[in-house]
Amino acid sequence: MSDRAKALVKGNAPWRRDVAWQVVGVEGLALLAVGLYIVVRPDQARDVTRALIGLALLLLSLQQIANSFRNPTHPFMPFQMLRGGIGATVGLLVALEPLVRSLTPEAARLILGAGLLVVGAIGLIGLLFTRSIEALHLESVITSTLTIAFGLVLLFGSTSGVNMLGWVALIGGLGLVVYAFILARGRRALHSG
Repeated sequence: MSDRAKALVKGNAPWRRDVAWQVVGVEGLALLAVGLYIVVRPDQARDVTRALIGLALLLLSLQQIANSFRNPTHPFMPFQMLRGGIGATVGLLVALEPLVRSLTPEAARLILGAGLLVVGAIGLIGLLFTRSIEALHLESVITSTLTIAFGLVLLFGSTSGVNMLGWVALIGGLGLVVYAFILARGRRALHSG
């Protein structure tokens, strides 16, 4: 089941040339909607965005831990376990922030930012130390770099950081929508020619 889900996700990655343009278009429109919400209502979006990033970090980290147990001899496994443990801890703390009275929203933002920074750095360091061609995927480098970037935005931004995140989402969503049109146009040209 997990292999099928992984293949589905990899098969629908927007940078793949053979992905359906409709999938890329829906992803772009969803990112545009999130970005617009963040830019138009930054005060309300701050808590929601932080909680969503924390929940995503928790779920992805648990998946990394599970993947480590499936392939215990892989050279990246210790780094993946460390990333997964730190990410799950940080994600759980941020997800529980509304229930923990002693944890302020500002503290949750700083914890999430520091956690993302550490998780991304461990990913890049792990890729450098393993130097395994199998482990050194471009998507891993991009994901770790984006994780570090989100961590920096959360650490060094307050409301402006949320606005910056909204603008990044708007620009990314617009880019995906444009890419969907390019893919659709290419497929039409391929089928009509």
